[in-house]
Amino acid sequence: MSESGYGLIVFIGVFALGIFIIHTLMKIFKSFFLQSSVDKLLVKFFLIIIKITLYVILILLDLFMVGVDLTGYIAALSAIALAIGLSVKDIISGVASGLMILTTHPFRVGDYVDLGTTGGTIKEVNLFHTVINTPDNKRIMVPNKKVFDDNITNYSSNSRRRLDLIYSVDYDTDIDKALAVLLDVAKKNHLVLSRPEPMSKISEFGSSDISLLLRVWMLNENYWTVKFNLQEEVFKAFKENSIEIPFPQVTISKRKES
Repeated sequence: MSESGYGLIVFIGVFALGIFIIHTLMKIFKSFFLQSSVDKLLVKFFLIIIKITLYVILILLDLFMVGVDLTGYIAALSAIALAIGLSVKDIISGVASGLMILTTHPFRVGDYVDLGTTGGTIKEVNLFHTVINTPDNKRIMVPNKKVFDDNITNYSSNSRRRLDLIYSVDYDTDIDKALAVLLDVAKKNHLVLSRPEPMSKISEFGSSDISLLLRVWMLNENYWTVKFNLQEEVFKAFKENSIEIPFPQVTISKRKES
């Protein structure tokens, strides 16, 4: 048998054996990752990277086994990898951001978040985009690079939330009475938590009114219900107790000429 024929047989044999070994290893890796706590999207990404790497190693090893000088191939492969890296650097950056989001878990599907200036409920997280539904039911796909580079505010991660409401009253108002009315309304709402206790205080003095602060705590899922209920209940309580909410006022004086 000629040397070239022998080399071809070695090449085919090593390649076939290599494919069998790669398939076996991939089954082991897949089983290992699926049994771990690694996110399924990460498992798929890792398996693709491992498979490509193993096939590259197999081809280089096969060429080496038949006596091919790999110096030029390795240099060419490095140049190609560099060129591909430069051309898809934004994609790579986006994938890296996606991996960071999937591993650090700043939010999960179902959480209500603000991603920079975009707010809504997380519907899907993948390697390239985070998909959210806005309160008015618009579907927005936010690139993961933008998500990871901006502030992330997660309103769903903690079990309790604080609500601060500001109410304006006239300067002639009995402040102690107004504060007591606010506190009474808060304590009567069964969704407002007793610990920490509700609080009502003077917030600031305006040009034509006094601002009163009502601070309460509730379970996260009750936030909007408590907010809307308190607004209605405070308005009714102010009317029942003759506490006026003033309109903006401007005092104009005319100087008397001598």
